Formats: sequence, C-alpha cells, structure tokens
Amino acid sequence: MIRINLLPVREKKKQESTRKMLAVLFASLAGAGIILYVFHLSLSRQIERVNSQLAEYNAEIARLRIESRKRGPTKTFEHYPSPAASQDGSGTGIG
Repeated sequence: MIRINLLPVREKKKQESTRKMLAVLFASLAGAGIILYVFHLSLSRQIERVNSQLAEYNAEIARLRIESRKRGPTKTFEHYPSPAASQDGSGTGIG
C-alpha cells in the first residue's frame, strides 16, 4: 500500500486559516478605530459649538452688566404689591 503524506496540505490549510483570522481581526480593529475616530470628531465639534455659545453668552452678560451699571439701581420685587394683597382673596393677584 502506498503511503501519502498529507501533513503539508494540512499545514497549509492551517496557515491559511490563521491568516484569514488575523485579517478579520485587523479589519475589525480598523473598523472600530474608524468608528471611534468619527465619534471623537463629532464630540469635538459639539464641544467647540458649546464653547462658542458660552463665549457669546458671557459677552452678552458682560454687556448687560455694563449697561445696567450705567442705568443705576433698579426697583426690586419688594416694591411691588404681593399677590396675596389682591381684593378677591384668591391669592392669584388677578383681579
């Protein structure tokens, strides 16, 4: 009976299988890396937008403070009648 050595064929199949698994692993890692990078860019843009709005709001607050100092003191709510002092006694202050 003739003996056939099948070990080289099995070894090649094993190497090919290992290469395929490594290719899938690297492709998965690359895909995950791309997804994380896109997510990072999205969050960075959001942070920049919020910081820009915050700077605008702070500038508006500073402008309003300067404007209010120019006008002088204003009346506080203590100078206005309370809703409980209304004539109908409902406490709503309406009519």
